[in-house]
Amino acid sequence: MDENDNTTHTADENCDVMQLEALKILSAPDAILEASVLETIQLFIKNKGNPSKLVVQLADSYHGFPQMAQLICAWLETTGMSVEEIEEYLISFTTSWIKERFDAKIVDAAISQRRKASKNLSWLKTLMDNIATCRHWRYMIYGLSETVQSETFFLDLAVKTMVEKELYNPFIQFLRIALVQHRFTLSFVITHSDSQTDQERMIDHLCTIGTVSKVVYMYTQALLHCLVSELNDDIAIKVIKQFVEALQEKASSMGHSIQDVMFLLTATTSGEEVNRIATMLHSNQITMADVDYLYRLYTSDEIPPVSYLQTKGMLELLAREVFVGMTLNEQHALQCSYLLAFATCVAEDQPITPTTHDNITATRETIDAILSLTQPLTKSSWLQLMNYIDLPVIGYGMLLFIDRELSDLSCFLNFVPASPPPMIILLEKIAEKHISLRSHTMRVLTDALHRKYSLDAMALSAVHRFLMSRLLYLFSLGFVIPILKYLEERQDDLDTSLIVFFILEIVDSISSPFSTEFVEHFSNVFCRSRTLSGIKVKGERLSECCSFLREMSETEQLLPAVVSKLENALSTLKSPSSCT
Repeated sequence: MDENDNTTHTADENCDVMQLEALKILSAPDAILEASVLETIQLFIKNKGNPSKLVVQLADSYHGFPQMAQLICAWLETTGMSVEEIEEYLISFTTSWIKERFDAKIVDAAISQRRKASKNLSWLKTLMDNIATCRHWRYMIYGLSETVQSETFFLDLAVKTMVEKELYNPFIQFLRIALVQHRFTLSFVITHSDSQTDQERMIDHLCTIGTVSKVVYMYTQALLHCLVSELNDDIAIKVIKQFVEALQEKASSMGHSIQDVMFLLTATTSGEEVNRIATMLHSNQITMADVDYLYRLYTSDEIPPVSYLQTKGMLELLAREVFVGMTLNEQHALQCSYLLAFATCVAEDQPITPTTHDNITATRETIDAILSLTQPLTKSSWLQLMNYIDLPVIGYGMLLFIDRELSDLSCFLNFVPASPPPMIILLEKIAEKHISLRSHTMRVLTDALHRKYSLDAMALSAVHRFLMSRLLYLFSLGFVIPILKYLEERQDDLDTSLIVFFILEIVDSISSPFSTEFVEHFSNVFCRSRTLSGIKVKGERLSECCSFLREMSETEQLLPAVVSKLENALSTLKSPSSCT
């Protein structure tokens, strides 16, 4: 009886929550005129809402703004203005008003709220189509895209719709974009060079001008996408795809939220699933309702392209839900597991056969086996998990799990430097096997490096030194430049002794010739005054450090500023007793 009472109580609470959500939507001005009002009303009634309360809410929220606008138009007509003049005046006033008050977060929140209330997103497509076909709205959208700094799903979707319809002429009205378009075309032509160095330099130049702003980036990607679809030259297509990959990396490093943009640009269908997945990618969140929707979609007779689930962002969202999700809902967990297995086992443009279903089942069983080994976690179970890291997506899920374990400030209480924790051994095995996961591996290690674990100062220092040694191991696998960039940016947040330890290990382990890129980044770590002081205070391998600096300064094609920096560092380290 107690269980039944609890179930009934929980159900009543859920009904109350859904009622309040529906009433909140219906309290918006002129809610009764919204396309999704019937669905919201049904939601309220279905959850035992009082109909009389519903009527009062709809009446109170009615303002009649469309009728007021019609009345104003009628008044303006009596002054002798033509219909065209009135329309021009109203649009001009409205666009100016929007530009002054546009708030990306509020607009995206409104769309998100609508999406929760309505399963049908046809209203959003209609809105986008109407915006795209009106000259005034196009100018407004492109203008906002240039001035709004924060990421916004609404503007991304609007620009994507206009690019699809080839309605991007307003771009040329913006000097900045016109200049970028001209330079982009010029760069693209010049890039057809026999010299690998020239190609790399021009690709880098193209990435710089192609990511000036979010809207320029979208336009550049759209142009490349059109070129790929129209060309029959395999070599040209390969070059363009190099551009696409480089642009994505550059845009990501500049902080542009690009996963939703790329998904919208490359989506091959135009149904509700496209906007819904784009919203998940933009918010980097997936709800229980989203998972249920995707599960029903990918178990139906007409499934959308599996490539939608195989985008990097969606795989990461699903892996996060499967491996570190906090839900206790068994159905939700099973649906997530199925979607992740489906995305892993189904090949694009290939029929789903009985063998495919067998592979999906086997993958789900693998996921279940992995999760069972984590409850509870023992040294033995950590080692057994190494048997399941063949698939990249499984490896990514395990990295998420390791990161969660490392976030426990007591996880190094029994740390012994000579006996590394099994989770770190597993982390390194994943990095060895999957090149694509090395950036995630570095993030797990660097996050741990900045945590203040529940240890005394000496023990904490030993843990941080151990974690730095694991970064050095990742460095030895060839993941060099990202680690150097991290140290450049965060060295002020790290103890000098850790930076000195890192540098001395590098000096002992590698030798010339060096790449220009390596020297430029490593010099920014090596040549800091506090680092040089730390090396001198430690008093070890000063001669080797001086030789290393000399060898770096002899690297070809270094900028004069880099050479000068190296020479100054060498001068600082030099002393009669330390360097000959």
